[in-house]
Amino acid sequence: MIKQEYKKIVEIFEQHEKSFIERKEKMNTIPFSKTNWSNSYLDFTTYESIINQLKPPEVFEKEKMASIKNHYVNDKLIYSFNKENENWGSVFVDYDNDNTKWLLFSENYDDEMVLQQLKTAYYQNNRIIKKIFYLSDKDAEEETLMVDLFNYNKDGKLDSIIRNGFYEMKATVLPERKISFEYGNSKVKIYSTQEIAGDVKKQLIYKGKEC
Repeated sequence: MIKQEYKKIVEIFEQHEKSFIERKEKMNTIPFSKTNWSNSYLDFTTYESIINQLKPPEVFEKEKMASIKNHYVNDKLIYSFNKENENWGSVFVDYDNDNTKWLLFSENYDDEMVLQQLKTAYYQNNRIIKKIFYLSDKDAEEETLMVDLFNYNKDGKLDSIIRNGFYEMKATVLPERKISFEYGNSKVKIYSTQEIAGDVKKQLIYKGKEC
């Protein structure tokens, strides 16, 4: 499965790799319905930061210097960039009928704005069933792939996410990781389970309000 997903995501990546100028020019013509600022890029999918064991982004209604500026159309995020320097990171979000693409462009060693990270979420019956993350740093000759499969309980809530992939090079295959969810009183506990060095390790990574 990983080989098939890798081939598909690389094809999508290459299709959009040099599209920054066209995308930026399009943003200059769009009347945004809302803007805000955040201390990091906004989550692409629910619980994304928590699952990656990062602090969730904080959103501000007033401008801050060291922040990400986010632009919306009809409450959908379509464009974000680093306020200090757009070349450090500019994100575009494409919405299609059954999938959404998140594309992060930044400057390479040749001072070109090229695609560095791509996330694609696939939907069925209005809920996400799969997310693919792909990073390609050609300057460092590194690439990373993460494939997340989403499972739901009988109430339609997220039950588990199964993650497989590789880190920095295809030979560095990561052990499968399971993210599981437990609900109660409008709160959720999120656990991460992964086999490391022969030992299965399960840890609580979040305990708090449902997103």
